[in-house]
Amino acid sequence: MRERRMDRKCLSLFCADTFTKFSEIELPMIKIESHFRVVVGSYNGVVCLYDSDFETYLWNPSIRKFKRLPQVLNDRRGQLAHFAISFGFHPEGDDYKVVRILTFERRYMIEVEVEVYSHRLESWRRINAVPPNSHELYIQGEGTCVNGVVYWVIKESFSSCNSILSFDLGNEIFQTVRLPDSLLRAIGDPRRFPVSIRVFDKSLSVFHERREENSRYCDIWVLEMGSWKLFHTMLLPARGCIAWPVGFASNGQVHIVMSSRKFRSKTLALYDLKSQRVKDFKIKLHAYRPGGYIDYFRESLVLLD
Repeated sequence: MRERRMDRKCLSLFCADTFTKFSEIELPMIKIESHFRVVVGSYNGVVCLYDSDFETYLWNPSIRKFKRLPQVLNDRRGQLAHFAISFGFHPEGDDYKVVRILTFERRYMIEVEVEVYSHRLESWRRINAVPPNSHELYIQGEGTCVNGVVYWVIKESFSSCNSILSFDLGNEIFQTVRLPDSLLRAIGDPRRFPVSIRVFDKSLSVFHERREENSRYCDIWVLEMGSWKLFHTMLLPARGCIAWPVGFASNGQVHIVMSSRKFRSKTLALYDLKSQRVKDFKIKLHAYRPGGYIDYFRESLVLLD
């Protein structure tokens, strides 16, 4: 989880089940005039970040190892219309990879480029593969990596519904994953009823928020053997706050963010799927992002050399 404390930024580490805080690690700063914009992802104890100058870093907080990645191949920003980045691990190749998708507008023309950084090769490469309908889609968020495949929620300009874009870190091929038909019919306006993706028990999952009369729900779908299954429906708290899910705890419970209408503050809480009860641990989150950044972190000895 990412927090801001006065003039410094840090990662606060909590037990995923008890929320007991056992560590706070200050984010390293390379340039005074720069600051970290986003924690892109975390895998096997390695955290990927990028800063306000769009430089990318790999960081192992456990051994205090920090590495700035080489200069990207395309550093044009004046014509940059959209930028997406994600981080993941390819288990068969034993390789950490960073994927950048850049969309440029140039005199009524749209150009899409994809760059992939390989930690094993210590270099960026521009690949020929581009997302399907890449000229007409908008990629949301930093993506999620599951079993060597990176996923993003996307919205195509000619459609009112969301879908999922995948990128295999092994064969470096893009594909689209269709959401469940019943979910597509229920979505309506994606701005009012958002869809987000997470990892559940090493499988891709989808959180879909919806409203019925005066109640708010969140349907959790899990992708198993190529088919979507409705795993659970959460009844979200409605009194005095707005809540939305952000990830799973190791015991099957769900991390949610509680946003107080009165105090405009965001805190992290735990939702019990069986009892449908919420325990608010009063852990304050960064205000500028919905939920800040929350992910699992396991200590490792990956040297990043």
